Order: sequence, then C-alpha cells, then structure tokens
Amino acid sequence: AFDKAILTLASSAFGLSFTFIRQIIPNIKNGTIYLLKSAWISFGISILITLASFLTSFFACKKGIKILEVKYIVDNKNKKGKNINYMTIITTCLNILSILSFIIGTFFLASFSINNL
Repeated sequence: AFDKAILTLASSAFGLSFTFIRQIIPNIKNGTIYLLKSAWISFGISILITLASFLTSFFACKKGIKILEVKYIVDNKNKKGKNINYMTIITTCLNILSILSFIIGTFFLASFSINNL
C-alpha cells in the first residue's frame, strides 16, 4: 500500500505540475526553471525507485516463504545465518529513498510555484 501511495502521489504531482505551468503560470520567471526541472527529476526518480521496490518486494516474499519452510518444515538446527532476508532490507531502503525523493520533488515544486506566483 505504501508503494502504491507513493507511486500515485508522485505521478499526480508530476502531472499537476504540467497543468499548473500551462494554465496558471504561462510566463516563467528567469532563474526558476531549474526548480521545476529538479522537481520533475525528483518525481521521476521516486517513481522509478518505487517500481524497483515492487520487484524487490516480490523477491522478499519468495525468500520469506523459503525461510518459513526451512524453519517449520525442515530441521533448522544447522542453518543459522541463512535466514536473513536481504531483499526485505533492500525494499525498505528503496522505500525510504522513494519517499525522500518525493519530498525533495515536492519542495522544489513548491519553491517554483511560490517564486512564480
């Protein structure tokens, strides 16, 4: 649900910024276009990272199932250390990077908007 929310928010913010520029700010002030480009790049990065986290989340679930099978079905006395699900750690890191990128994009878009209104 977190990934879907970030994906929806970043995509919406990206689309709204296009509409905002066309209809509300037809003349962009000099020296502020970098803020808009930075916002678009940040939203794009957030979207790409979120899509990557969908994939790592899938692999984390598969690894989690294997860990549970070993733990509850197979004798697990000699298999310590193989129960670490690194894909879960990677997915968590990607989620953090995605939200940070979204927040940075929101900051740049807000700065652009304030400077041009």
